[in-house]
Amino acid sequence: NTQGQPYAYNAERAFASSILAVTRAQLPLACYTVGHGESFPKGPGYNLESSTVPFLDTLRNSGYEVRAINLQEEDIPEECKLLITYAPQSDFIESDIASTFVDEKKDEIKKIEKFLKIEKDEDRGGSYMVFLDPSVKNELPVLESFLDEWGLSVRREESREPVLVRDSANSVIGDSSEIFTDYAVNDLMQGWAENLTTPVVFKNAMAIEYAKDYKGLFQPLATDKNKTFSYGYNDSFPPEGRIVYPMFYAREGASGYVNGESVVTSTASDPIMLMAVSTQTFYKKDQMDNITKYISDSSTVLLCGSTDFGSSKYLEEAIESFGNSNMLMSAFQLSGREPVPTNLGTKQFANYNIESISARAATVYTVVLSLAPIAIASLAGVIVLVRRKNK
Repeated sequence: NTQGQPYAYNAERAFASSILAVTRAQLPLACYTVGHGESFPKGPGYNLESSTVPFLDTLRNSGYEVRAINLQEEDIPEECKLLITYAPQSDFIESDIASTFVDEKKDEIKKIEKFLKIEKDEDRGGSYMVFLDPSVKNELPVLESFLDEWGLSVRREESREPVLVRDSANSVIGDSSEIFTDYAVNDLMQGWAENLTTPVVFKNAMAIEYAKDYKGLFQPLATDKNKTFSYGYNDSFPPEGRIVYPMFYAREGASGYVNGESVVTSTASDPIMLMAVSTQTFYKKDQMDNITKYISDSSTVLLCGSTDFGSSKYLEEAIESFGNSNMLMSAFQLSGREPVPTNLGTKQFANYNIESISARAATVYTVVLSLAPIAIASLAGVIVLVRRKNK
């Protein structure tokens, strides 16, 4: 805990991660970008001598080797399966062929695109996760343009300010910016939802949306057996288009604000989206016994509008109350196609907190528990009076 005393039991996940590590021929590699002011939420008691970064600890506990990478100076290693950009404060570099100011070797976007593309002689493409900081009011045009190409976009009003999400009813008590969410119903989320036994919380989140205007390519598509809609496009055969799957929504009644003014409300038919994944399926020809068939594999890009999502509170301190850790474990499993010890959370020795109760539920419980004794006492009094009168 913050006082340096043991407060929880984490051996199950530690043992599972260790067993996976020693039984694999090679640990999957995850890289996180640096050079744009990126920073991860720090854990309690963070200092230079004894650093603890909950997000990276969760990544290591998932069985990954973790390494920083500066894309302006180096290429993404061939063994890398997962690339992460967390809370960038400045934009990425993209070379302009007509310009002599940017060296093509420093083109970060081109390196990311190469990392995500599946070539004929490769087994799989990569996965890229982007967590954007709502406090960065200025747009990151290069990075956001890249995300647009994958059908993912930050939701902005005409002023170009991001839409910040608040929910006074479905929030952790006392903080309308710390909101409980609902997960989308689609094929992608169906497997992940099995590991989500506790609610996933987003704090200080901004809304994201489908990049509908990107070259007119992304249109509504019915993409799964549940008949829910996502956005995507298919422009070839075999289809190698990109499909966007919503992941988490703000609950009905939540509001999106710009400069303190409500501009949008989350509804059942049009909820405010907080996290989404875009997938691109690649098909490779496989010739065997004079029969041509197509083998598919996919690359993924995840966009999240909250950087507090990976804070110590949700990944370590209150891991039994919130599902953020298991959600990340599932995302890491999808990204690396590797077994990951999901649903092995930290077991606290004693926990009397009620963080997972929403403000609305707390109000209901308060009213019920306050009025119930009065109602019972009143009923008992009436019964006693009636019985006395009938004697």
